[in-house]
Amino acid sequence: MTSSVSLIPCTPHHRPILDEWFDRGDIRIEQEIPIGMPSEEFVDILLGKSEAVYLIYCDAYPVGVVALVKQEDGYFQVPIQIAATYYRGNGIGKEALRIVTELHPDKNLVQKIRPCNARMLALSRRVGFVDKGVEGEYVRLERVGV
Repeated sequence: MTSSVSLIPCTPHHRPILDEWFDRGDIRIEQEIPIGMPSEEFVDILLGKSEAVYLIYCDAYPVGVVALVKQEDGYFQVPIQIAATYYRGNGIGKEALRIVTELHPDKNLVQKIRPCNARMLALSRRVGFVDKGVEGEYVRLERVGV
């Protein structure tokens, strides 16, 4: 893992960071927000429809975003986006997911991951998510809250 990873609750104050990442195509939330949506609408939806949104920091530098998005089945999907390409593949997503599970131990969490995304599948399993089958074009992994 690369250095120190922390999560900071996202507020409207962080909007310029999210706008920049979205406009560059570094982040997207495929399940909720169509690609090409104006950044203002994207940020409003991200900050307004999620249970929680955190900026992922590595060594005091914002590198990505993670959210809890309530699904129809009552579970919370946990999309993770590492926007800073330099930091991808260094264990930051795994650490961010681990921190989210600690911050929200009572929540039923779900990951919906494409089968070709072996890294995300592996890191989700390593932090306690369990395979629950295929849902459309995604593998569904769950972590039941306590």
